[in-house]
Amino acid sequence: MINRQIQRCEIWEEIETKSKWGSKAQESLIGTLSIAINHISGTNIKNDLSYTEVTHLGLTRHRGLKVGQRLKTADNKVYLVEKPPNELGRLAQVYLKEVV
Repeated sequence: MINRQIQRCEIWEEIETKSKWGSKAQESLIGTLSIAINHISGTNIKNDLSYTEVTHLGLTRHRGLKVGQRLKTADNKVYLVEKPPNELGRLAQVYLKEVV
């Protein structure tokens, strides 16, 4: 059942660098991983602007994900690692926020 949900993602991380033109942040590709991503919750927040906050749970065998890294899927969805992954079991549990 989980095998049908597994998809390939690229791991991207922001690196603080300064170029001679003053640009500060760049993203670099760290690697790829296989992960099954499931929807947990979604809330609509309406202050001055309305936006949607969507939370997902990912299961993967990959170890070493860090808070703040971005996962980009083949269908152009971007997820941000929200909390430190739980790597105690056979599959690591990763809490993700969808970047919309």
